[in-house]
Amino acid sequence: MKVYLDLVFFLNFAFDFLLLLTVSLVLKRHASYRRLLFGASVGSISLVCLFLPMNSFTLFLFKIILSIIMILIAFGFHDRNTFIKNFGYLYFVSILLGGFLYFLNTQFSYKQEGLIFFFEGLSINIIFLFIASPIILFLYVKQTQKLVHFRKTNVQVDLYFEDGREYHVLGFIDTGNQLRDPYKKRSVVLLSLDSFQVPFEEAILVPYRTLDHTGIIRCMEAKRLVIDQKREYFHVLVGKSEKAFTIPGVDLILPNEYFHES
Repeated sequence: MKVYLDLVFFLNFAFDFLLLLTVSLVLKRHASYRRLLFGASVGSISLVCLFLPMNSFTLFLFKIILSIIMILIAFGFHDRNTFIKNFGYLYFVSILLGGFLYFLNTQFSYKQEGLIFFFEGLSINIIFLFIASPIILFLYVKQTQKLVHFRKTNVQVDLYFEDGREYHVLGFIDTGNQLRDPYKKRSVVLLSLDSFQVPFEEAILVPYRTLDHTGIIRCMEAKRLVIDQKREYFHVLVGKSEKAFTIPGVDLILPNEYFHES
């Protein structure tokens, strides 16, 4: 069997570099390209496994140690928790990408007759690595960033009023929302549910202005507001929005002071 060492080394190097780059982007490690390239080069040392008589357990330990060295070179060591997160995420992304590789190989390189699979055609490992894997990892990074933003700005909100009414809705934290009542300078939470009505005798009228419109929002005070069953706020001013919000599933808009970095 012929083994092209230069090709195998380059494939390992490219694969390891993509993994380290993805970890850096998702976890925001801001590692330099020089450190990522050096870490990927060290990772390619696994090439020696082709020529050493190793059993499965020894091979497993060798790869673990090599992964630890890659992480230390690429991102350094700041504390134990950061290191564990870097290490765990490296393997998570590796499994993710390896799963796509396996899936595409079985779909396009193998034929099936009943329960029997047999190889027939060109293996797509190289094609996948050079074309598909950067695309997959890019989409994964973008989706992860969207999910992080969603978790920070979309929250479960429980509203409790003095008259016994309760509302349990999905809220959106609008970091640009600066609406306040002119009397006590309290931020205003906007609720768009049809079932939420502000009694005329309890209404607190809050004026507002947009670029092309001015008006009055009828508000009332909520006894308690709970975000994600963790953060509590008391005596919150809640305004009735006459229009449904365009954000899917959202019935409540919170002002920027409720934004919480986690």
